[in-house]
Amino acid sequence: MLQRVRCHIPWYHDQLFESILQAKRGSSIETPDDVDRGIERLLRVNGSFLQHAYDRLSDHGAADAQGMKSLLLKIAKTETGSLRRTLGSVRDAVIDHQLDVLCDEGYLTPIVGDGGLRYAFLSPLVRLWWCRQ
Repeated sequence: MLQRVRCHIPWYHDQLFESILQAKRGSSIETPDDVDRGIERLLRVNGSFLQHAYDRLSDHGAADAQGMKSLLLKIAKTETGSLRRTLGSVRDAVIDHQLDVLCDEGYLTPIVGDGGLRYAFLSPLVRLWWCRQ
């Protein structure tokens, strides 16, 4: 399960364990398929499990919230994230501010690599949730 979730934040693990056990009606977790079914159930049946995080973006004002939601939707398209230069003008201070906020709040993590600065989701579960929005 830890390999599939990759993000070791206890709250995500708790949500996933609960989803798996509900799907299996309390029996033990035995296979990677159980984990995959639990993830699907969590995202489908309890799609609101991250609604609070989505709503919390509005605390930053309508314009910033809309910009951050757009960034998250773009970045969610690939598992490896997006290069900074593909997210808008490199000199755009507003985008830089929004990316900083998203990193500070635990949505994204900056990754420096050969291709330049890249932003990716800290949690694969959160990325999958945003893919479905």
